[in-house]
Amino acid sequence: MSASRGGRGAFTDGTPFSLLLPVYRGDDPRHLETAFRSTVHEQLRRPDEVVVVQDGHIGPDLASTLERLESSSPVPVRRLRLSHNVGLAQALQCGLAACSHDVVARMDADDISLPHRFLVQLPEIEAGADLVGAAIVEFEGDGR
Repeated sequence: MSASRGGRGAFTDGTPFSLLLPVYRGDDPRHLETAFRSTVHEQLRRPDEVVVVQDGHIGPDLASTLERLESSSPVPVRRLRLSHNVGLAQALQCGLAACSHDVVARMDADDISLPHRFLVQLPEIEAGADLVGAAIVEFEGDGR
């Protein structure tokens, strides 16, 4: 999570933030669904918007999953469709420019966030941190 876009320093309680999620044709629709639900539906402090960067053509299964997630999301979702695959770094740059808020949380389409992720991270940003990270736990495809 980063507050580097606006360089505002300390934030007040309730700082709005964007969630930036790049998606490309190699992503598994099941993993994307789990990732999205963990960072939007199941969070104790939800993002104010989700910016999905569709990095090129993604195929019908992934497109269908994205459409379903967008339509059922409790927060606004904007999908930025790139005409061709530009790679992760460029896709993130495009997505960052499309985010409405100075604070941006980042995730991949196969990440799972614990329900308290933003509840823990946001106060650090609001206290003046420019960048906040998180620990990871590796898991197998079956969730172990």
